[in-house]
Amino acid sequence: MQVPVIIPSLLADCVGGTREVVVQADRLDEAIAEIQRTFPLLRPHIWDDIGQLRQHVLIFHNDTATKWLESLQVALQPGDRITFVQAVSGG
Repeated sequence: MQVPVIIPSLLADCVGGTREVVVQADRLDEAIAEIQRTFPLLRPHIWDDIGQLRQHVLIFHNDTATKWLESLQVALQPGDRITFVQAVSGG
């Protein structure tokens, strides 16, 4: 299944200059792994050195933050989307 993935505008250069890419996967965990493989420039901005999601990054499957899911082994359906969001702070 092809799934659109929305990338923060600040990281668009890491995926070829666009905010939306498409990956092929049947499950959410497979889609996230495909993003890591396909876009190596994105990795250090989203994941730390041991492969854990950085504290300031959220991944949404449709409108649900993945941190609230019991598992990332969720079957993807037509119309699903994955969105990466970076928390930005400052003063």
